[in-house]
Amino acid sequence: MPENRTVLSRTEDAAGSDYTVKVATAAPTLEQIRASTASGAPTPELPDDLPPIIAQLASEVTAGADTDYDRLIALQDWFRTEFSYSLEAPVEEGFDGTGAEAVATFLDKRTGYCIHFAGAFALMTSTLGMPVRIVVGYLPGTATDEKRGDDTVYSVTSDQLHSWPEVHFAGIGWVPFEPTATLGVPTAFAAESSEGGNGDGPDAPQPTIAPSESSSTAPTSSAGPDDDLGADGAAPLQRLNPTPVMLTVLGILVLLALPMLVREVRRTVRMGRARSGDAMAAWQELSDALVDLGLAAPEVQTARVRADALAMTRGVDPAALSPLVRAVEHTSYAETAPDAENLANPLRIVLAQLAASVDPRQRVLARMLPASLFLRRR
Repeated sequence: MPENRTVLSRTEDAAGSDYTVKVATAAPTLEQIRASTASGAPTPELPDDLPPIIAQLASEVTAGADTDYDRLIALQDWFRTEFSYSLEAPVEEGFDGTGAEAVATFLDKRTGYCIHFAGAFALMTSTLGMPVRIVVGYLPGTATDEKRGDDTVYSVTSDQLHSWPEVHFAGIGWVPFEPTATLGVPTAFAAESSEGGNGDGPDAPQPTIAPSESSSTAPTSSAGPDDDLGADGAAPLQRLNPTPVMLTVLGILVLLALPMLVREVRRTVRMGRARSGDAMAAWQELSDALVDLGLAAPEVQTARVRADALAMTRGVDPAALSPLVRAVEHTSYAETAPDAENLANPLRIVLAQLAASVDPRQRVLARMLPASLFLRRR
């Protein structure tokens, strides 16, 4: 897919693959980029309902700058010094999402993650009449001990997904900026140089994860898939894409919920068996519920002794315990199989009364991290 430099295959995957990409990054001097203007590409159309705070702040922050580049540096410095990076704050503050309203709230709360920084920078830049786009890629990663020729090999993982804005300068091209506080490298160019480089020499901008005062640019990357681009090849500013972070958070939530899901499946299966009269399935569910709630469940206890103890110490209804005890004793000692009896109903009553007998913290812990899953039984 030459439009976005993506390779597709129906028979191969990326595992173990190796490829080389060569790039030439424009590296103008400070004098050259100040002499240029932010133009040469279409300016994204702003939404009609753009909150006025966005244009107002853009004007205030850049009021003291004389060139387009200095205005952008003023914006970059403002974000990096006045804002804080956080993955939790957007959710806690209730503004995690897409669109100009989320950006306006981010500008008020002044905390968020890279999508919020890049989106706010891009919208504010657009109100100043400059062509801007949002790029999604990766931070440079971590240096390894491996070498490829004279170059150090870096390891880049999925948790280094990143987003940053780029502004088009006439005669130079797309120049990246790094507004996200504590991430990437703030854009700056060397002064007092007679000519700029092509990005291939030792003085070419080398992005790093940590902030730096050295002359460098933020990480650069090609544009995303076609359906994320406008007609001019620029990312639509009003459609911030929080997908990478959302997928990461979703994966963590699924991992945390896995014990609860496994326990719920086990409970459902046993309830089904108890409904058809399986006494041992019902009793095993009762025993595991006691373990989950942090209550004593000695394996040496007989059904009748345990039922009496639960009625006395936990206030469980003896009438609900009685059919369970009777069925377990019949199954354990009688020569004939017991008559099929729906044991699910009394079991539900017993489980509900047991849960009500402990404090809320124990109930939540029993639900989220059921100890019975990790207990080996004979």
